[in-house]
Amino acid sequence: MSLFFRAFIELIFPKLCWGCKKELSFHSNGLCLACEFSLPYIYFKGNYLLDISSELIPPLELKKVFALYYFYEGGRIEKMLYETKYQGIQTISIYFGKKLAAHILQQKWSFDGIIGVPLHKKRKRKRGYNQVDLIGQTAANLLSIPYFGTLIERIKNTPMLSLIKGNREHIVKDAFRLNRKVTLKQGHYLLIDDIFTTGATLKACAMTMENLSGLELSIATICCRS
Repeated sequence: MSLFFRAFIELIFPKLCWGCKKELSFHSNGLCLACEFSLPYIYFKGNYLLDISSELIPPLELKKVFALYYFYEGGRIEKMLYETKYQGIQTISIYFGKKLAAHILQQKWSFDGIIGVPLHKKRKRKRGYNQVDLIGQTAANLLSIPYFGTLIERIKNTPMLSLIKGNREHIVKDAFRLNRKVTLKQGHYLLIDDIFTTGATLKACAMTMENLSGLELSIATICCRS
């Protein structure tokens, strides 16, 4: 793209920060420096969430369980998740995928593949994409490992769990099944979702894999409710 044409595009369609909506340069990743530094990143050593999730998600021995950011009601992360899920801003999911890969590389962790939590086909058709697939595929590409977006199938169109109060396990009970057409070799895999609230969805997905032999499982989410 020529400098002239790029300047013309910026003039007609200025790139705005996802956080504060200030105008950005064409090469920006979507957030201004002030907004990026203000994200509630989780600084930790070890396996964040492992203590509470070991009881919530018992089918397999979990090797690592972590999230990148804290989720606050009305916060910037909530706004970014809403925009990528419901307003079609797919570049936000790609941004999160890059951050996930960078974190894994920084920690010097190794996985044989990434598995995404699926959407029901009706909801995916309405939305046009699954934001978890965008996150997972981006991270997998950067880590040079395969992404398994169809290993787990969502066979029950459950209501949005963010609207459900109390115990959510009965909502997602029998909502997922393993796709037998997809082969998963022995190894260490990372199951990902966008947000960790109660662990009900992740537990239901993990349970579909409990009978697979030679499987080690870790879990990551972009954020967790504080």
